[in-house]
Amino acid sequence: MTRLAATRPGGGVLILAPSEKHPGGIGLFGSDLAETLSKTLAVTCLRINRIVPRAFYPFSQSGPPQETADPSGGNSGLKTREIDLFRLRDWIYLARLLRAVEFSHAIILWWTAAISLPILAAVVLCKLRDVAIVLDVHELIGPSEERNPILRFAGLKVLNLVESSCTCVCHSPDVEEKLVEHSNRGVVLIPHPLFERYPVIDQGTARSLLDVRTPFLILAFGTIRRYKRREIAIEALENLPEELRSQITFAIVGGTWGDESEAVLKRARNSPAHCCIRIRESYVSTKEAGTWFSAANILVQPYLKHSQSGVSRIGMSHGLDIIISESGDAIQSSRLYAGMHLVKPGDPGMLATKLSEILDLQPRRHSYPEGLTWRVLAAAYLRLLQKTGQEPRLRQWRRKVRSVEVIEAAESPPRNGRA
Repeated sequence: MTRLAATRPGGGVLILAPSEKHPGGIGLFGSDLAETLSKTLAVTCLRINRIVPRAFYPFSQSGPPQETADPSGGNSGLKTREIDLFRLRDWIYLARLLRAVEFSHAIILWWTAAISLPILAAVVLCKLRDVAIVLDVHELIGPSEERNPILRFAGLKVLNLVESSCTCVCHSPDVEEKLVEHSNRGVVLIPHPLFERYPVIDQGTARSLLDVRTPFLILAFGTIRRYKRREIAIEALENLPEELRSQITFAIVGGTWGDESEAVLKRARNSPAHCCIRIRESYVSTKEAGTWFSAANILVQPYLKHSQSGVSRIGMSHGLDIIISESGDAIQSSRLYAGMHLVKPGDPGMLATKLSEILDLQPRRHSYPEGLTWRVLAAAYLRLLQKTGQEPRLRQWRRKVRSVEVIEAAESPPRNGRA
């Protein structure tokens, strides 16, 4: 008996999301969403391991991101598998899975126009099996796709087509406003929860591990891309008085993104303030990321354009002061989190002033918002799923399947490593 045949009598939720190997917080969001919902529902998570042919990945020169811990965490009720949308056999697997398992719902993440055609195909397959679909929209199009009119047009056209037949979830007022214009099924706004997987350790210990010797550590974290405007933070640092600047270590931590990173790195190395700038141009593990956030005093995000930020969620979970460009999500978060400070995009003078104000008052740790938890997100999702078709089968279904899986495990040798 195959695993697909064994699971046929049941139901549950299918989640289609990027792998954690994909840079940015979207892969972590998909994994944490699957893990959270699997505590109540039967969840199968298919993780997309690449969204464009490998030769076109802009971060290929610096190597792939390091994968974090297995999102199933040993949870036998969560089934995960990586799929490659550029392999025919994986499409055959997806079609067989939808035929073999009576999923009541599918949750499909949308974050870039580059994934539009595969998502359209997945939606069609789900519709053919009468599976209710929730489209979880993080960005309408990716930041770099704004400059490509053909990709932008094609992506938005497919998104409009797909969302007209799905219930849409988003996590930012900016995205909600744009989706409402086109969706025929309504849009549900669920605030983006904090990432809880990054360890919080003693600040002194973290600073010692990173060899930070100045009184203040200002952190710019995440993939080094053009829209994040790290050069604005560098210019703001240069505008600070020399006496204050000598007390600061400004750390740029994140993997590179092809040519988009070169200008920022060159600007940092040639800066008059280069002595206080520290660059870690690499994707880092969850553990190391937690160390950087634990050691930091201030997180800076002078983004030119963004709808929401997973990095700010890590900062909030560590209680940091966060200086971030104005957006609907940032304004919403500032109402919940006392450490959120808003600045105008592209204004280094305003950013320098805000840095001085916070450093003069001595940065402190803030309490994180209780409402931005995965438990709250899961409750909101459960209410939504119950309204969009047949209610998903609960834990009773999983108990039936486990006995079959135990038999299968006894019939075949155990596999080493991650599933």
